[in-house]
Amino acid sequence: MVGFMSNYLGKEIKSGTARISLLAVKGGWKAGKNTVQGIRWDGGKLIVPKSALRVEALAWATKSYSTLGAAWRAQEKDATAKKTVDMSFSDWNAEFLSADSSHAKPRSGRLAGGLTFNVLIDFDQGSTCVFNSWSFSDGTTEIVEYGGTLYKSWYAGIGSGENIGTLSASGEVSINDPAIKFQSLKVTGGVVRLPQVKIFSYAGRTPAAPVKPESFTVYANNGDIVGRSNAEGNIEGGITGKIDYETGFYEITRTAGFYPEELRYNAVTQDNLPLDSSIIGIDAVRLPADGRVPVFRKGDMIVISNRLKQDLGSAFTAAQKITLNRQNLDRLCLVDSKGKHVLAEKYTADLKAGSITFGEPLDLSQYALPLTAVCAWEEENRITGVDISGRLKLQFAISRAYPKAGTYVSSALIGGDLLVRATEPFSQQAWDNVWADSRRGDPILAKANVKDYPIKLTSNGAITERWLIRFTTANQFELYGEQLGLVAKSDTLTDLAPTNPATGKPYFTIKSTAFGGGWAAQNCIRFNTYGTPLPVWILRSVQPSPDRQEGRDGFTACLRGNTVAE
Repeated sequence: MVGFMSNYLGKEIKSGTARISLLAVKGGWKAGKNTVQGIRWDGGKLIVPKSALRVEALAWATKSYSTLGAAWRAQEKDATAKKTVDMSFSDWNAEFLSADSSHAKPRSGRLAGGLTFNVLIDFDQGSTCVFNSWSFSDGTTEIVEYGGTLYKSWYAGIGSGENIGTLSASGEVSINDPAIKFQSLKVTGGVVRLPQVKIFSYAGRTPAAPVKPESFTVYANNGDIVGRSNAEGNIEGGITGKIDYETGFYEITRTAGFYPEELRYNAVTQDNLPLDSSIIGIDAVRLPADGRVPVFRKGDMIVISNRLKQDLGSAFTAAQKITLNRQNLDRLCLVDSKGKHVLAEKYTADLKAGSITFGEPLDLSQYALPLTAVCAWEEENRITGVDISGRLKLQFAISRAYPKAGTYVSSALIGGDLLVRATEPFSQQAWDNVWADSRRGDPILAKANVKDYPIKLTSNGAITERWLIRFTTANQFELYGEQLGLVAKSDTLTDLAPTNPATGKPYFTIKSTAFGGGWAAQNCIRFNTYGTPLPVWILRSVQPSPDRQEGRDGFTACLRGNTVAE
């Protein structure tokens, strides 16, 4: 918009080498007292002919003035010097407004048979216009930009309009339509791409998580710079960094930097179907959302093992020594063709040297030949960290390089010190069918003397059980177990040593002298024993699949530890 002070505007027009002041006065335009032909103010629109203006003018001396903060220039007339001059527009000053008038900025441009100006004059050097986003208005005519071309009378239905100018990426606007009201032209819309600034690090989060391990790839410089994540979440390549697969949070860096506008990534996120309790057979409320329960946790003990099977053939002799293909063994056993273990008394093993020597005499008739030696490398360790990728961090360095084929990581349940024990027996008037751990009813005088004659237990015989001795007469009684039922019938004159059929050893032994006397029918003795077996809950999980199972499916449980033998 061309601004006016009162009812006139001081405006410089260049003609030849002279400079004069063009004044807008009510009713027309004048240079001094002379009317300028061909220029008129028509309803807010400045009409300027393309041809040079010829006006009669005096010679004037130009002086500078300032009124109400506005600078302008006036001329001192020289009435003695009249001449006809050719005038044309040179520079002009105007204000181009955005849609928000508070952002009005002075602009400069040229009127030379048209209008030219730059919309990026106030932006940082290197800024560019984004095409297909700009629009202008002079209050009457709407101007839109498509592909750098300016159109008026745009009809969106067919995508056409009247071409009236251009917009360059550098912000240069050129309008060649004299019907446009240059004085009131405004920028009503436009997108500016600021100069690209390199950054050296960036952090973000994927829209969804967890992220599939080894699926995160980040690109820069139109794909020429690439970084990929490994199983541990480390990003390697032209761009480096780290990604947390569980949360999707990532951090990337590059010493040479990259443009954030060109940064992009690919990633695969995982989702899970809800578990149906009626199908899996357990209440899924306390299970994780994805239904996956970790096999290993931080702090767990594990066993790393690799077993090598070596065929020993079918011909063996007494005192024969066989050197195996693996040395520095941790475990060694021999099995026959049916999987039956050869008794350790049949041979001696040198684990360090990796050899076996058969005994003398040698009898292998009870085994199905050929024999196979199972040579095991194994060691214990503790987990200090678990990654979603399946990587385990261990407390100690492993002692050897295990081959990938046939090497397993197994859970190890720590039983601690397992010792057999028995509670102090208590006597009761009669049995009331309640397996209580303390006397019920009034005490009686008869007692079992286990202070002088303690209950004897062995690790290969004792079990965890509640026991009841119920007298049928003063000397005869029956032995019951809470889980076993009636185990034996005996009397006070004989040592009580019921046999555990699983091991052939007594569950416990009570000397006959421990019973003393004073018993009557219906009296009873109650006590508990605790064995060394470690209770383990083994849960089998099968992955859903439409395919039939092929091959063997199972696991091996191995007892590891130290024992004290009598």
